[in-house]
Amino acid sequence: MDEIDNSVYLGLWTNWSRGKVAGLTLTTTQRQGGLLIAFTATFISFVTARFWSICRLIFHICYYTSDPRHTIHHQRQIILRNSSSPAAALLQLFSLIWAWRGLGIKGLVGVFPLAFVAATLFAAFTAAGGFSSIISTATGNEALIKGDHCGILGLGNGTTFNISPLSYFDKQLNDAANYAQQCYSNTSVGLLDCNKFVIESLPTAVANYTASCPFDPDICRSNQTNLVMDTGYLDSNNAFGLNSPGDERLSWRYRLQCAPLVTDGYTAKVVQGNKTWTTYNYGKLIQRSSNGTMPNYTYMFEDVDYQYTHQAPGGKHGTSNFVLNSASVGISGGTYMNSSDFIPNSKIYRHDGDVTLVFLSGNGVLFSEPMGDDWYRATMPAGEVSNAAGTAQLETYRPEEAASPLGCFEQWQWCNTEYPNNSGCGPLASAMDAYQGAAPFFNLTPDDLATDRPSSATELGSRLLWPLLIQMDGFGGLTQTLLQLGAKSLSSQSQLYAGIQWPLPRNQWQLDVINWWNVNLASIQASFVYTALGTTDPELQNFLITPTNDKEGNLCRNQKIRSSAYTSVSVLGLCLIYGIGALIVVTSFLTEPALRRICERRKNRNYQHLEWASNSALQLHRRAQQELGVEWSGCRDTVPVTKGEVMLVNSDVRDARCSFANEGAGDDTAATAPTVVPKVEQPAQATPEAGKTAQNTKHDSVNITENEVTTAATA
Repeated sequence: MDEIDNSVYLGLWTNWSRGKVAGLTLTTTQRQGGLLIAFTATFISFVTARFWSICRLIFHICYYTSDPRHTIHHQRQIILRNSSSPAAALLQLFSLIWAWRGLGIKGLVGVFPLAFVAATLFAAFTAAGGFSSIISTATGNEALIKGDHCGILGLGNGTTFNISPLSYFDKQLNDAANYAQQCYSNTSVGLLDCNKFVIESLPTAVANYTASCPFDPDICRSNQTNLVMDTGYLDSNNAFGLNSPGDERLSWRYRLQCAPLVTDGYTAKVVQGNKTWTTYNYGKLIQRSSNGTMPNYTYMFEDVDYQYTHQAPGGKHGTSNFVLNSASVGISGGTYMNSSDFIPNSKIYRHDGDVTLVFLSGNGVLFSEPMGDDWYRATMPAGEVSNAAGTAQLETYRPEEAASPLGCFEQWQWCNTEYPNNSGCGPLASAMDAYQGAAPFFNLTPDDLATDRPSSATELGSRLLWPLLIQMDGFGGLTQTLLQLGAKSLSSQSQLYAGIQWPLPRNQWQLDVINWWNVNLASIQASFVYTALGTTDPELQNFLITPTNDKEGNLCRNQKIRSSAYTSVSVLGLCLIYGIGALIVVTSFLTEPALRRICERRKNRNYQHLEWASNSALQLHRRAQQELGVEWSGCRDTVPVTKGEVMLVNSDVRDARCSFANEGAGDDTAATAPTVVPKVEQPAQATPEAGKTAQNTKHDSVNITENEVTTAATA
């Protein structure tokens, strides 16, 4: 799959699965994508700090009061003013709560709401930073194939023979078989990469294991235990990865029905040379014999007794394997096509689909126990076989038939999804009749389809024809699967060892058909991707069906896959993160200057801003030094400065009370005791003196002296 990863388109594109806006995607290398996600997480951390600066300013203003308050109130205001992030504020608030724990919950009730807000913001933005990678994971790892070498590999015009495309098809089908075994199975061990197609496996809408006979009821071995598989309507974008808006898609449906057939009255023995053959007549072969007549049978294989003559001494049953062959009938216009293998009889003829007969021959394979499956039918004793040491004997059995027949019936359907409720669908019919019936819904005429290489100059017509060519040339259906895989397509092979078929379930034929079904679905998935990749092999260039117009080329360049080798990022997510983040950052830098201007215009509320200014760390430092007689300017600025060159004193760290030491003071210098503002009781009767006292207290509680206000005003 390295070829796929090396063909990924890097740049901007629209993932229509997510819509026109949400689907705008940037695909880049893993290294660049990792750097982008890491930078985004860092940016979110920065935005967190700026958002907190807005919140703390708002809380600081809301908590402001000119009335005397407990020390906790002022410490909370200082924490709000100087905490740089919700995390820092939360830590300091917890320290505040712990230091004043003696007051109980009632005394700390004013701190808890702020702590809750800080904790919530911290958790929210931490989660946002952690989930910043969602801009990548939300889009999945979907990417586009460049489609530089897009083309459908066909088999040429039939005038020349070349093994190269056949080998290419064989490799693709074997890859599809391995993928189906690994990624369509509920019991797989997950060793292969199942994350290349847009969805791991195509869904099956209907799986009926007790269906009626798809042919005349008289020709099926049972009319109640047959199998029907149906994909339902699969969207070309969601299922196959053809990236397109909702009104420019099509839907595709595939249906398979199978049933074991009776052989009584449809077989005959034929002796040619020294060998006896068994013929099966469900219609005449179209291939003429040497005398120009049509053989009066559908299939012929060595008689079952001849197949098991190797049981005689010296036989080599250890190398035996089943033989699987098929004969098919293609229907066009309700009648069989000349390219069919045989002309079906009335019992199995269907005008509304393609018929394939699958013949299973034991070819010397021995069964370890009687097998009553309707297709394998291995109930005839075949003698005993010994182990290599000759110490154990095993009773074995062989099939009743030389070639047990299984009848399968395939149907397809194409729909234009622009029509509501599947009203734009062609008939559920054979491969040929299905697309011809759907053509009018895509504005295609019979003349558009009459050529060997149908094409359309319109987007609507190309929407059908290009996927159709992929199915017709890149996906051969059941017949191609059986032709190339043969007995390897049987799921019973997992229980075949040394020519002995070990116990199988009674519905083994259904499990085999389900395996064919899964291989077919995996093959059609792969066909769309292989078409977009194309090939650069010179030997295969002549067999490529390339786009003939921009409409088909656009489909080539819009094939989606999943690739973990690159990073796809949601452009909408990036815009939201950086847009909202930038708005928060700009707002945070404008809020404080705006508040300052408002407060200056509304002088009666100027103290709110003055308290905000005075509670900053540098202003608190200024105020402490100003008590020692140092003159300052810029009392409301972010950074206050001293007047002239002044040497400030250091804090006396030897003093347990942490006061500032006077210059030249000795070790026994006493610190000035702090002034404690007592709790102000509400007077019983207001007096003019009390009013003056209250007003003075109101202004003093701002913690800015009259001298500081004057200085700040003139600064």
